[in-house]
Amino acid sequence: TCVQAEDEIAAIGMLAGASFAGGKPMTSTAGPGLSLMTEAIGLATTAELPMVVVDCQRTGPSTGIPTKPEQSDLYQALFSAHGDAPRVVMAPIDVPESFRIAIEAFNIAETYQTPVIVLSDQLIAERKVSIERIDPKKLQVVERRRPTPGELEPYERFRMTPDGVSPMAIPTMVSRTPPASISAPAAITVLDGRSAWRLETEASAHAKVDPMS
Repeated sequence: TCVQAEDEIAAIGMLAGASFAGGKPMTSTAGPGLSLMTEAIGLATTAELPMVVVDCQRTGPSTGIPTKPEQSDLYQALFSAHGDAPRVVMAPIDVPESFRIAIEAFNIAETYQTPVIVLSDQLIAERKVSIERIDPKKLQVVERRRPTPGELEPYERFRMTPDGVSPMAIPTMVSRTPPASISAPAAITVLDGRSAWRLETEASAHAKVDPMS
């Protein structure tokens, strides 16, 4: 799905919402746009929301020269944060490596539940080259850690774990145990193959209904 946001602040906000909902979001920008995204990237860091932001660098400062490449946003990518917010920053050297690093960026974001910034530049972004055929079967795709049914009751988003990465649920996930207010029989199904658990109840054919209720 591709969405055209009205500005960089809206774009990074959409990434936060999409990641919270269980998606794998990415957006692209340039140096000034990355400046506008700084606050929301910090939010994604502290909320542990996986996402990828691609910065196609060009000459600054400010709006600068959009048609001239420059590799000048490293410090901004690394340190433009409020408080202690470490970043993962990656930089491809050519078009083929851009493809590989894009996949690796998503895998790192999903594994450690953190934003990843990819520093490209105007030359790479607008270049067309011939590359060797890519075999999709050889690509490793990592999914974020999901809570098991037992970990959903009670669910702790930032639970301490041995490796420091806590299971991340999505809004549709509920526990295996039906609430006391739901009558049996109940069945559990998996939604969209994501280990998202839903309780299905069937009203009894002999249930008594109060006509005044």
